[in-house]
Amino acid sequence: RRNKTVALLEAYGHFYRGEFREAAILLSRLDSRHPRFSLRFHSLKVRNTYEEWRHSQAPKEELVNALRSFEEFLRRNGSLFATPLRQSYRNLIWFIQKLMRYGEKRALSKKQLQAELQKRQPVAGDWVAAKIDELP
Repeated sequence: RRNKTVALLEAYGHFYRGEFREAAILLSRLDSRHPRFSLRFHSLKVRNTYEEWRHSQAPKEELVNALRSFEEFLRRNGSLFATPLRQSYRNLIWFIQKLMRYGEKRALSKKQLQAELQKRQPVAGDWVAAKIDELP
């Protein structure tokens, strides 16, 4: 279990340095049944896959699958986590979905996303705020 934790921390390091491909490689090798580890894994996986998609390194289907997998994990293991904790992770999923659709006909505007960020408190709120600020 220690090796998996170290690998996840290394993946976080690659992610925060902007080395998304390296983080994806490490994440692809990880698996764990420990709920807290899995929460952090899925959270990093969806953010990293979003970054790869933005930089045209991953297809949209891969991002959609990562989001769906995370949502299923939260639904399956709902009794293990407090409702506010689950909701903050669901808010992260919601924001990534909205960021994916930014610029489409009925998508939320940058100001609307910023207003929603004040109402909803996602995990990695600083990252979500930075992604919203990067929008044109």
